[in-house]
Amino acid sequence: MIKSSKETKAIQQCAQSYGSVASCFRGTQDEVKEEDSMANYTVARVSDDIGVCEKALSSDGVKLPTTISTRLQLVKLYNYIGYTITIQLLSIWLHH
Repeated sequence: MIKSSKETKAIQQCAQSYGSVASCFRGTQDEVKEEDSMANYTVARVSDDIGVCEKALSSDGVKLPTTISTRLQLVKLYNYIGYTITIQLLSIWLHH
């Protein structure tokens, strides 16, 4: 199957976005260890990166295999969990 240049561009955009997502999750781990209040902001950025990927794919009409679509949903879930945890940690840190 030959991919159109639009599909290729959208997939490249997603690859960049997911590189950023991975960096954000790694950075959040360090920030949590250091009780850094930026941990919540960093994990919140993941949502933006996921949105960039989804927008690129949908605007270019790229059809995703179920396995990739499922992974996208899992990253959203992990993002929500991470955001919820960092909000709770921030509350604890502020009340020390």
